[in-house]
Amino acid sequence: MADKKKLILCLACAAAALAIRSLALLLPNQFLLWGLLAITMLSPVGEECGLVPGLGVWLATSVAALLLPNFECGLLVALYGFYPIMRPRIAALQMRSLRSGMMLLIILCSSLAEFLLLGYLFGDLLHADASGELFLITLGFTAIYLLIVNFFSKRGGEFWRSSLRFRFFDE
Repeated sequence: MADKKKLILCLACAAAALAIRSLALLLPNQFLLWGLLAITMLSPVGEECGLVPGLGVWLATSVAALLLPNFECGLLVALYGFYPIMRPRIAALQMRSLRSGMMLLIILCSSLAEFLLLGYLFGDLLHADASGELFLITLGFTAIYLLIVNFFSKRGGEFWRSSLRFRFFDE
């Protein structure tokens, strides 16, 4: 019975993330906010489901978010949506230096993926003279956005545990 409820939870969180993501069609200028709220909706999946079902939900949500109009918001969900699923596992690490190293690795990998995607979308951006500066700007944006995602996914997980979990799982 608990497995069915976890599956329903995964589907409900993915649907809620896509519903919030689709709000970016109404107010397209706030795509950073809608992407952040859609990513936060994946926090219960990271708390309750395992790593493999959580990454499956993230992958399905990312593909669906990229198929909707307003590509920028879908790209945010695709690039940063895995973090609320990984966050409980990173927070469970005992050593603070290991947690910080994992966060730094996530920031570097996400910013490199974003930089390469920007280079692919906008042509010869990687071969330009200012590509180093562009990578530093991308790295800074990724670090700031992931810190904000970390804050919201932490608060979303706390809200899930304190207010909503007992309503969903009546154990």
